[in-house]
Amino acid sequence: MRWCFCKHSITTVNTVNCKVEDLKKKEMEISLKECELKNKERYLENKIVELNRLTDCKVKKQLAAAVKLDNARKLLLNAVNNKDKNEKNQKCKCYKSHKKSKREFKKPTQKLKSEKEKQAVDIVHNFFDNFFKIDRDMAKLSKINTEDFITKFKRILLKPYTFPPFLCNTCRCRPEFRHQQRRKWDVAAGDCYLMTLRKTPQLWIYHRWPRLYPKYLSTRAQCKNVKFLLTLFLGFLFWIPCFICLEICKCCLCFCCSDC
Repeated sequence: MRWCFCKHSITTVNTVNCKVEDLKKKEMEISLKECELKNKERYLENKIVELNRLTDCKVKKQLAAAVKLDNARKLLLNAVNNKDKNEKNQKCKCYKSHKKSKREFKKPTQKLKSEKEKQAVDIVHNFFDNFFKIDRDMAKLSKINTEDFITKFKRILLKPYTFPPFLCNTCRCRPEFRHQQRRKWDVAAGDCYLMTLRKTPQLWIYHRWPRLYPKYLSTRAQCKNVKFLLTLFLGFLFWIPCFICLEICKCCLCFCCSDC
């Protein structure tokens, strides 16, 4: 066999190879796009499943709450009916003596009925007492959680914050929330100068005359030093003569005892 090569044949082969490579690239791109679409479909399916699950949970909770409300209504109706019956029975106490004799035979049955009625009323009272207690506890927890969030947010922003009472305790216990009196002048005003200070006495001076506040703090510190020096001086003036008198008394006693 003889192979014939020419320029025309070489060019056709090159064009064919280029087209084949282009087709392969397009196939690869199409396969990648298909994979991406499949991943997106899976993600959407998972999201739909999660949403269905959440909706099912919400529906179940709503149904449970509706059942509880229906039971509470039934208990309330029973309690009201029992109350009306008790009032009617109390009004019937003014009957004649021959009717009272007939009632004496019915007393044990009436006692059983009254006990059952009291039990139903107690169930209703306990239900509502527990409901109000849970509501109060949830209100306390919401206040405590808001304080936690505010302290963390201030800590992130490098602002001054106050520890809640349950964070100060080592056991991390959460005592009952008490209404605390608010300060007139809150340091958390966003001032860099106040944030650098350890103590901020008499902030009304700072709010009225902010330029005089550093001088006021320096004069206050100097006054404290002067007070300390004066107390030391007065202590020396008082205690040194006392010690001298004691030593003189000791010497006199020793001299007298030696003469005796």
